[in-house]
Amino acid sequence: MKFLKSIWKYVLMILLGLYLTEIITGFIMTLGKYKLYFMSHILTNLQQNLCHPLYYEQLYLSQQNPFLLITSLLVIIYMGYFILKRNRKNKSWKTADTDTHGSAQWGNLHKLLANHYFSMSQHHLADNFNNTINTEQLDKLIKQQRKEMVDQ
Repeated sequence: MKFLKSIWKYVLMILLGLYLTEIITGFIMTLGKYKLYFMSHILTNLQQNLCHPLYYEQLYLSQQNPFLLITSLLVIIYMGYFILKRNRKNKSWKTADTDTHGSAQWGNLHKLLANHYFSMSQHHLADNFNNTINTEQLDKLIKQQRKEMVDQ
């Protein structure tokens, strides 16, 4: 039952693709049969193809219509590729029972403290920040900003 629930949308997509190939084949067959009078016959033929898809699908198959056979095969191959690619992508995103994605791990307090992220005092942190700033450049920026404010 779980298997059927997981594949119903793919089966529906394949059936819709085959239905579309049958309609396009009917369109091309009408074009080939009526040539110049195509526009006067297309609505009737399209209506018949839309209302009786199984009949025309069997008719084109019994005639071994190459367009229907090739496009139907392409629809089935594409949907198979789509299904396999989607399943592979879903499996690649599944993770173990841990709270991880790939190699990422959630840190705990011990790991954070061991890496000295929070072991610095506020004073020590402020000193490190002030030591990394180029005060000459900062003074130039402050003077330039004051000059611009006076000019305005």
